[in-house]
Amino acid sequence: MSAILPMTIPAELLETHQVGPTDELGLVARHAVATAAGDTYVMSMVGRYRSGAPDAGPPATRNFWHSLVTRYAPDGTPTATAVVGDLRPDGSPSEVVVDDGPNLALLPDGHLALTSKAGSTHLLSPDLSRVSASWTVPSILDDRLARTGDPFAASITVTSEGRLLCMASEYGLGNWAGALPNLVAVSDPGSALTPGSKATLRAIASLTSRTGRQTEEDLSRHILFAGAPVGRDNRPSPSLTDLLNRLTGSSGSLYGYEDSRMTRPAALGEDLFVVPVFGRTYRSGSRGQEFSFALLDDQGALLGRLEGLDRYRDSPFTGFHYTVVADPYRSRAFHLNRYGLYAWSADRRLRSRISTDDKPFTALKHFTLLECTPAGELLLVHGKQHLVLRVPVPEDLADLPAAVAAALKGYGTGRTVLKKRYAPADWRWVDGAAKVSPPPARSRRSTSPDDDSSPTLASPTAHRTSNSRSPAAARILASRRRSRNDERSGARCISSTSSSQSEVTVTSPPSSPARKPAMPRSTVNAQTTAGSRKSARTSKSTVSDPLASSYPTASLPPSSSMPRSSPA
Repeated sequence: MSAILPMTIPAELLETHQVGPTDELGLVARHAVATAAGDTYVMSMVGRYRSGAPDAGPPATRNFWHSLVTRYAPDGTPTATAVVGDLRPDGSPSEVVVDDGPNLALLPDGHLALTSKAGSTHLLSPDLSRVSASWTVPSILDDRLARTGDPFAASITVTSEGRLLCMASEYGLGNWAGALPNLVAVSDPGSALTPGSKATLRAIASLTSRTGRQTEEDLSRHILFAGAPVGRDNRPSPSLTDLLNRLTGSSGSLYGYEDSRMTRPAALGEDLFVVPVFGRTYRSGSRGQEFSFALLDDQGALLGRLEGLDRYRDSPFTGFHYTVVADPYRSRAFHLNRYGLYAWSADRRLRSRISTDDKPFTALKHFTLLECTPAGELLLVHGKQHLVLRVPVPEDLADLPAAVAAALKGYGTGRTVLKKRYAPADWRWVDGAAKVSPPPARSRRSTSPDDDSSPTLASPTAHRTSNSRSPAAARILASRRRSRNDERSGARCISSTSSSQSEVTVTSPPSSPARKPAMPRSTVNAQTTAGSRKSARTSKSTVSDPLASSYPTASLPPSSSMPRSSPA
């Protein structure tokens, strides 16, 4: 089995957009999962942003960003790539909606589940040639506020026996308009997510209970608590925020868990889960802020948190490393941040801490943790070189430092082999052999795989008509559209040029006929200038907080361009 996988970009995609070897191109890894047989799926995002370039029009001239899901054989050869999200290379809309915080999950029947923060969930066939089922949330903010979507989960993790551990988003939390991750839910035995069945989930924890603004339309009807849909006061109580404030004694403190956020839960066992919760972040810096890797059972009881971390010395806020992964087959949990690699056993005890300041492990600062495979391997991605490294985890976690050192030592050799094969320019691994499969237009949201009468997702019109609206929702949506048309008629597009920085800043009207889909804020800002190509190549990238996307916005300004590297 290959220890290193290149994050490949389809050659025909670059040809369609006429991207040259030295042209600016952003690439960032999002997630990765692997099968027990050794096949690996890697999700990445690739795009180009040029100041002043159009967001619609011919592929050769417009800005673009695509999400790629690539399947690799056990020997590391890419065998198939699905191009999803945004517009297809030919300009037609993609049926797969990819929003902030995309995640992958391998379901027991072999399907690959692709989820996003707002709850859009798609089931892709194992060979990535077809979308078998979709439960989607519209990408237009007005439609979201009118509750026209049919979400499932913001993330899915599969336990060793096939249960689903999910994170789900809710509307009407606090004063926020959009959907925020707030629920931890599990499926009971016998409930499965398949092309013909939407699993029913049971809520076991709620991050916050500030739901005073929720209405009947905000109920999560496929997520139950006490036999009824979750919503308003019908939810697990006390909230995780209250429980962690009590556990840490930080209630009422600036360093407490008020306005906290959580990321993808991990299954440490069949009935033991890790839920990462992070306190509020600040512009002045958040190192030293409260965070907890909370340990819950399948009834939602807080059993404590993973031990051995210092709020300051081991802070995940530096560089925004918020991922915790787990191996449910061996009951282990792992976390990697700027200061070290950490491993725990099921008894919450820290079994290994590898400092990135020690010479053999300094290279870990350039990697981001993606996932733990069924074989017990850690998947790490290099932020600049766009290579995925497999790190075998020994049975005794005390031997983990030696295993990591050996994997890092072999990384250079494996990288050299790949460079001879692909001849990359600027760490751009271009592949022309793997089959490229944009999801077909016949993809549909159906409860029966054989039901041809179900509406397709290829057309935005078909998508909207497949969702019923209440009269109140229709009135809200109509009012917003009238307001948007009024803004459109009086809006102006202003361009200004700064000669000192050789940049062109384009300010678009709040609502334009060709609206650019919202770009996830979890990517790295890489604003390129309108000056020389040399100055564009040397422009610095700044890392933005992935959790900042928890505060929803209608759209992002042009400066939120595609990154050139991962936040690692």
